[in-house]
Parts: sequence; structure tokens; C-alpha cells
Amino acid sequence: MSQQILHIVQTQDLEAGLAAVCLPGLFAAFERHNLHSGLATDRNALLAQLGSAALVHIHGWKYELARWAADAAHRAGRPYLIAPHGTLTVGPYYRLGWRDRLRGLWQDRNRVRRAASIAAWNLFEERSLRQARAHRDIRLLPYGLNPADYVPADNTRRNAGVSPGRRLLLSLGPLDPVYGCVVLLKAFAELGPIGDGWNIALVGADPANWRRTLEAAVQRKGGQDRVQFATAQDLGEQRAWLARTSLVAAPALHVRPGVSIMQAVAAGVPVVATTVAVPPGLEDAVRLSGPSRQEFREALGSVLTASDAERSALAGRARAAVRAKLDWSVLADTWLRTYKELM
Repeated sequence: MSQQILHIVQTQDLEAGLAAVCLPGLFAAFERHNLHSGLATDRNALLAQLGSAALVHIHGWKYELARWAADAAHRAGRPYLIAPHGTLTVGPYYRLGWRDRLRGLWQDRNRVRRAASIAAWNLFEERSLRQARAHRDIRLLPYGLNPADYVPADNTRRNAGVSPGRRLLLSLGPLDPVYGCVVLLKAFAELGPIGDGWNIALVGADPANWRRTLEAAVQRKGGQDRVQFATAQDLGEQRAWLARTSLVAAPALHVRPGVSIMQAVAAGVPVVATTVAVPPGLEDAVRLSGPSRQEFREALGSVLTASDAERSALAGRARAAVRAKLDWSVLADTWLRTYKELM
């Protein structure tokens, strides 16, 4: 008899950097195991599917539907799993306001404790959740992708559309300081001549209206000819950007799913990233830094000054690692085993 897992997401848009980008590959892998996947982005869809769900998986936290889904699953007697995406981890760049603290003392604390488990997306988040004793059952459950969907570009396609003699440094994800867009621009500017020969593309959604502020800051510094902004609303656009790119930067300051990191290494692009964003299994295959501007600037400078051969070797190691550890054909078994244990 087939079973269904109901997935709760804030949006099913496949915008750059969002965990929803990874889910179609998971759903396809599960169908081969006769495990069906439902998806809900509003209350009506949730209620329509809750009765047939064996488990509810809530992706992200601190948004209204996530809390509502936890309550609805509890009332219906359905176990639920929370993947908080960093929202249960407090750090220098993510602190709770007084409303969230008050809510946490009463409502959210119970919702989290009633969960069957908490899923950490990477090793940093897992360690943080354990240190905070966020839940009795904390599991490492990374997202994956299908590497075959990302074919490395040859050198003739790299940097197409970039000024002659320049390479492209890409940030693929939401334009939000917690994802590191400000850190990237400041670190790049502080590197001075090291950045000569490189352009930057900040590609992603603008949920909090940061783009106008960032564009104004870039213009004040006279960098408008070297920095561009764009969106990538589907996988095709994201793959097209990766095919033009020589280096991907993921300088998140707080735990966020490193979707762009996985996409980049699958496409054969070297990556410089912070420890809070790197997927498990790729720690030794990308250039890592701590989650601060100073540390990221040092890491970025080391990759920009590396030779093409050194960057290619870094990309090659990473692509082998993502195929071995984060391909859904391998990783789906871990998710399936987790689900069966929690049902």
C-alpha cells in the first residue's frame, strides 16, 4: 500500500537559493519507492491532503503556515518533522525580537517539542541545535539534487556576456544580508586590485526590497559597470547563469540551505562559502570561511588569486563529492529511512 508525505513550504516557486528547488528530485526518487509526495503552500491545500498523509514535513519555520501546519497535524494525530533552516538557531546575525521570544515561551516551544523530530540541514545547524537542546530527537537530513541536470560548461561558454577579459563571480540566492550579499560586495571592494578582471552578478529574488539599496550603494562607489543584478526564477535560468560563471560565492552569515553550492559544484564551478551554508560532505571540496566579512574576504582573495588549474581542481573534487553524497539517487534512502522511523 502506498503512503504519502505531505510537504509544507512557504512557496513552491523555484527561485534561486530556495530549498523548494531540491524537492522535485526528491519526489521523483520517492515515486520509485511507492512513496507519494504532496505539497502545500496554503491552508486549503494542507487540509485537503492532511487526511491521507502518513507524515507532515515542514520545510522552514517562523512563517504562519508552518505554525498552522504543526497545529493541524497535532490535532489530526499525524506526526510532523520540522526542518527549521536556521530559524531555531540564534547567532550574531539572527536574534529573536521580543514578539518572537514571547511567542517562543508559550506557543512555539510546544509546537517544536510536539514534533516527531527536528531535521538539521548541515553539520553546523545540527551542532547548534544539540547545544541548545532544541529537541530530544535531532537528525542530520541534508537536501540533495540530481547532478546529471547540471552539465559543466566548456571554457568557450564560460563568462558569455561578461566584459571581454573578465570572469564572473556569481551569488545565486535571495538578496538579503543574511545570505551574504552585503558581505560579498564589501569583501570584494576591500580586496582592491585582487578583484581586477572579475565582475559580480547578484542573482535571486528580492523579498525584502534590498535591491534598490544595494544598487544605490554600488553606484555611489562607481561599480555599476562591474556589478549586475538579476533574477533566476526557474532551474533553466539558474543553469544558464552557472554555465557563464567562473566562481560561485555563498557568504551566508547564518544557517541557510546551501542550494546554490550544490548546484555550482554539480555544474563544475568552484565555490567559496561560509561554514553555516556548506552542505555536509562538501566541507573539504569548497573553499570555506567563517561567517564574517573578514574571514570571507580572506577566503575569497585566496580563490581569486589562485590559478585556473587550481580552481578547476577544486571544482573537480567538489563535483565528485556531490555525486557521491548528495545525489538524490543516493540520499533518498536516508530520507526514506527517516520517514519510516517517524511514521
